Amino acid sequence: MIGELQVLSSSYLPQYGTSAGAAIIMSIRSGTDTFHGNLFEFNRNTALNARQFGTADRSKDIENEFGGNAGGPLKAPLMWGGNHRTYFFTNFEDFKVVGALNRQTISIPSVKERKGDFSDWVDPATGNLIPVFDPATLRPNPGFNANQPVGPNNLPYLR
Repeated sequence: MIGELQVLSSSYLPQYGTSAGAAIIMSIRSGTDTFHGNLFEFNRNTALNARQFGTADRSKDIENEFGGNAGGPLKAPLMWGGNHRTYFFTNFEDFKVVGALNRQTISIPSVKERKGDFSDWVDPATGNLIPVFDPATLRPNPGFNANQPVGPNNLPYLR
């Protein structure tokens, strides 16, 4: 169904924006008398995932993204003398998740948080204080936390 494909990775024209990454431009093939379609599926399953370092089991995570598209001539015998001049194209996508972590999707920082004070930032499940790491103290570390934790969760307001 794709007649032309372009991948732009740098030196964009203004119509493609100024963000990093790539712009993918596709135009579909037209004018054929045959039907075309595609199906796809992306599946992530707990049985296929590796366990986290230092844990005994794998957390349940089942994700399934699937869909398809179809296109072709639309037969209209009373229009245009029976010639194929009308085409259709349709697309469907769906995404299902079972057992993945439920994360808050939006968080608006409070006035205290905007000033660097995270002293009331607690985990709602356990009630424990969530540690805050100072981005200005980045150091090489073979562990996972390469920054120094901040004392009572207060970042310096002005450095």
